[in-house]
Amino acid sequence: MAAKDRWPELLNAVAEDDGLPTRPCGAWTEQKLYLWHRYLEITTSAMVGKPAWPEGLVYIDLFCGPGVCQVRETGKRLPGSPLIAANAANPFRKLIFTDIDGVCADSTRERLERSPARGRYEVLTGDSNTVVQTFASRIPRGTLSLAFIDPEALDVHFSTLQTLAQDRAVDFLLLFADATDLVRNVDLYEQQDSKLDAMLGPDSG
Repeated sequence: MAAKDRWPELLNAVAEDDGLPTRPCGAWTEQKLYLWHRYLEITTSAMVGKPAWPEGLVYIDLFCGPGVCQVRETGKRLPGSPLIAANAANPFRKLIFTDIDGVCADSTRERLERSPARGRYEVLTGDSNTVVQTFASRIPRGTLSLAFIDPEALDVHFSTLQTLAQDRAVDFLLLFADATDLVRNVDLYEQQDSKLDAMLGPDSG
């Protein structure tokens, strides 16, 4: 028998305004978040408790936002990636979140305190390309990490991905912000040492 889809429950859990900030988004965002929810449900069901990962699974979210999104056109509230991960049916051993915006980081932290992930999460405020050095070494060996990297622009560095993947197993879901950044700034990124160079890594040109 197929497992019950828990998406309606996640939507219902954030439907009421909790007084904390939300991230405005387009209607298409619901499909993206739903697919990430399904991926986490399938992957954690398959991998949690497996001998290959004796220390369990770790969740990493480098641009976590405030934890709840709100569709501009309709006002519908959606569970953001932090709450999707926090409510995974097969729990992560540890969940790590970062955001450069202190308000977003604080909002995610407050929402996680009311979630099943309480006591298993860490929220860091700062540029993810800098704070990754703070937490990467604390990810236990023998774990599988699932990394959700969803920036609004070309804001993640190739060196950050290297740090996360060094001597450990990581599944990446990475947004390449071509339409929202690259296309609009292509002339700027033709210059040497641009954000595009930092994202694609050395000798990428």
